[in-house]
Amino acid sequence: MKKLLIVIAVPALFFLGCKPKPAPVTTKGTPPVACFDINKNLIDSGETVTTTNCSSHATQYAWNFGLGLQSSSTLTAPSYTYTMPARGTKYNIKLIAYGSDNQSAEKDSFVILGYRRIDSVVVKNIPGFAPVSSTTIALQFGPASDITEFNSPQIAPTGFPFTFDLTGLKPLVYINSTDQQSWKGRFINISTTQTVYTFGTGTPVYMSRGLDASPIKITDTAGFEMDVYYSISAVDK
Repeated sequence: MKKLLIVIAVPALFFLGCKPKPAPVTTKGTPPVACFDINKNLIDSGETVTTTNCSSHATQYAWNFGLGLQSSSTLTAPSYTYTMPARGTKYNIKLIAYGSDNQSAEKDSFVILGYRRIDSVVVKNIPGFAPVSSTTIALQFGPASDITEFNSPQIAPTGFPFTFDLTGLKPLVYINSTDQQSWKGRFINISTTQTVYTFGTGTPVYMSRGLDASPIKITDTAGFEMDVYYSISAVDK
């Protein structure tokens, strides 16, 4: 009987001694959450988009503003200036937030480089022209081959300055302080004499609008002077 007990007890001790140990528990850090805001989604050429980083549990950041490597950044909250004149283009903005243990999270947004829509033109002076109530005039834009591309309503001003309200009309696609070819503006006197007053008979002078500022101030050496007020539209129509 003693021998039988010994034989049974030995295998029991053997199995108890070889019980597998539990695997070590690996604790990862809290996963990052990618979060950011931008100051605007619709911009003009030359404007700067600024970011506000609201990410959590992140230690490093990788940004791209939609133009490849040239628009990348590893700053916490970078800014980017869009100088490309590809109007109507949507640019994707991506943030990758990295946390501990090489964990990451992503967040996307976008900006649209819009079109300048002329809202109004304030005429301060036309050389050789004195507005009277019996004279109606209109403002037309367009290349020399097709001056009727853009027509304003007729008005009958009684003096300077006077304003053309162009809200809702076709936008002028691009005009700034350096690209003089983009401005094809003419004032047309639609009185019985059909006198045409043409901007640019003297040397044109374009005064910079400044970022986020309107109007564009335009003069020429003959004494023509006007201010162009505009807004930014996502579509060219």
